[in-house]
Amino acid sequence: MKHWKGMVELAAIFLVITASICTSTYLLNHQFSTDEVRVRGFYMEPKNSLDMVIVGSSAVYTTFNSSIAWKEEGFTSYALATSGAPMGLAKSMIKEVKSRQDPKVVLIDLNGILYNDEMEQREGMTRLWVDNMPISGNKIETIQELKGNGDLLSWCVPLSTYHTNWEKILSCFRYTNYEWKMRLGERLPYSFTMRTISGTSKRKKLVDVQKYENRQPLYPLSGQRFEDLINYLKENKINAAFFNMPRYYDEQMLEQRRLLNEASAIAAENGFKVYDFDKEIDQMNLDPNKDYYNSGHLNMDGQIKATKYIARRINQDYQLSKQEHEEEIKELWDAEYEAYKKVFAHYQENMKNGIREEITVEVIDKVLSENKGDSNE
Repeated sequence: MKHWKGMVELAAIFLVITASICTSTYLLNHQFSTDEVRVRGFYMEPKNSLDMVIVGSSAVYTTFNSSIAWKEEGFTSYALATSGAPMGLAKSMIKEVKSRQDPKVVLIDLNGILYNDEMEQREGMTRLWVDNMPISGNKIETIQELKGNGDLLSWCVPLSTYHTNWEKILSCFRYTNYEWKMRLGERLPYSFTMRTISGTSKRKKLVDVQKYENRQPLYPLSGQRFEDLINYLKENKINAAFFNMPRYYDEQMLEQRRLLNEASAIAAENGFKVYDFDKEIDQMNLDPNKDYYNSGHLNMDGQIKATKYIARRINQDYQLSKQEHEEEIKELWDAEYEAYKKVFAHYQENMKNGIREEITVEVIDKVLSENKGDSNE
């Protein structure tokens, strides 16, 4: 009897310890960024409901707005992107897309080829993606490819990295609450995870690159990962296209343009369609002094112009709006657009009053909470 009592007590202690570790891991595993909410929100999109997915960096989610694309062109999409995403993440992102969605096309951001070997391996930028993926074979493969086997524990066990977040416990509760708002339908994943800055950027001595064709070799590591990505896409017959979001340039930035020219040529030589929107800024009517908040990112005014143009181009090429969706999906995306309008109204008020503000998930939550007739109503 004593033997069995001891076994039960040990089992109870083990369960308590396990539950404590799991709870602590869930609560503390936060980077306090809109990126983490955007990645986690992707997994809450209804399965096989997205006509297009765009993977890449901050240039994606500041340029293309899926809510506007739905309103203007009638197709569903998601910007599965994280700040400073290195080229090595693209294949992993696409695998996650294919495991949950069946889009007619996946657009892949070329921004990652701008990073030299040191920038390509920045741990913080990699973790914005990897640490917000659910555990899976793809996650393990991604870690092994990018970081090797030696550091597997710190990447697979978030508590080993984020245990110091106890010092920011209130923020942990806040971001855990954001996730549950999405799970419970109080916030819709896409419009809740937009990110931009209300402000403009005034620059002088700009260079017109629409006819600039010079090229230079890609950096060794990002170039190799770009080649691996192209091979993966071809081997798995994935319908993908590459793109470069519009930015503006001065003389110091021409190296970036040469790298983008090289990557665009490589992608085209391998049979992929390339959308180089640097060369179509006139068609979008983008003004560097009004529509950007810095050289590589549009504000919400520029985003409207760019999205309308890009969504129309993509829809013409892939007939995305011909996809049939259930009424429930249509209602969700109508609600996404209503939430977007509330955030845009807040942005407009900032611009009118000369307030430069980073519009993050925290700001969006506050805006939607203060508005009657919230995004889920």
